[in-house]
Amino acid sequence: ASVAKPEFEIRRGIVEGPDLLCILGAPNEAAGGDEAYEAKCTQGKKVHLGVLTIDRSDPGHIKIGLPENQDWIALYRCR
Repeated sequence: ASVAKPEFEIRRGIVEGPDLLCILGAPNEAAGGDEAYEAKCTQGKKVHLGVLTIDRSDPGHIKIGLPENQDWIALYRCR
């Protein structure tokens, strides 16, 4: 049996995935080719307020840096 991989969706103003919902606000200054937004992210029962970073520098995957702790989540395209 195959294991279903978690699905993330990045669309205008929202990043959504398993146990994660981020509402994006105003664009913010970002380093290099990154995108950054003021954001409110809810992960389980925990709420993160601050800057969410989206790194599209690697063609194989996108990385999302959550506000406050800047833990990175790497997202890979479904094959």
